[in-house]
Amino acid sequence: MIKQLVGSVSVGSKSLQVGSQVSVGDLLEVKKDSSVFLEFHNGNNLILKSNSRFRVKSYPAKKKSGPSVMELIYGTVRAFVNSETTKNGGSFKVQTKSAVSGVRGTDFLVSYDKTLKETRCVTFEGLVEFGNLGGGNKKPKPVMLAAGQFSTVTKDLPPKKPVQLPAKRIQKLKKDSERPAKTRSRVKKKRGERNKKQTPMSDQPERPKLPPSTQPNSGASSSQINPDKEQIKEIENSRPPKKPGGSPG
Repeated sequence: MIKQLVGSVSVGSKSLQVGSQVSVGDLLEVKKDSSVFLEFHNGNNLILKSNSRFRVKSYPAKKKSGPSVMELIYGTVRAFVNSETTKNGGSFKVQTKSAVSGVRGTDFLVSYDKTLKETRCVTFEGLVEFGNLGGGNKKPKPVMLAAGQFSTVTKDLPPKKPVQLPAKRIQKLKKDSERPAKTRSRVKKKRGERNKKQTPMSDQPERPKLPPSTQPNSGASSSQINPDKEQIKEIENSRPPKKPGGSPG
């Protein structure tokens, strides 16, 4: 079920809202500047970020144990996995076209770049088994990612050796992948209504800098910025007299 949503999220031509159910096989499309928080019946949660496409391939029914398989076609997903999920034969995996992340932990982030065909994974808490999706005897051996570790997998290549990320980098990744701050849907404003509501400061574009010639500290004298009365009188006297009657010019 969708618990929180910002922007535009859809399944096919159907736009989703808070309270919408997500079923096995649904293909979710998270548009630009959008994100969605999904809650499953057994306590597992997912956050899908902007510009992502995602599908729930399999999920056990209520009070049942079994494989939970998520397919990240592209984009970014953060998973919070209940420790009970992997008990009694249960499992939780996030697959991309190049890699699979098998959860033995509780909090991790996966992203897939469809251009580079590269999957990235970082573990925030617990342990994640991360490896190539390919099958057969030649399948590269997966790596184990402990809390704070990061690795990448490119299609048909073994995973890179885990790297311990700095604490500040981990905190930024966590912050950037948090659940939506509030629930809202993107609504197109009618013409003439765009300026009625002020844009929040966090969403406003950077204010353009004034050209040097118009800045008070640009070296211009005070008379150039604030003309005195004599200058104003001189300007008024230099204007051509108005023609009697009719429009100017």
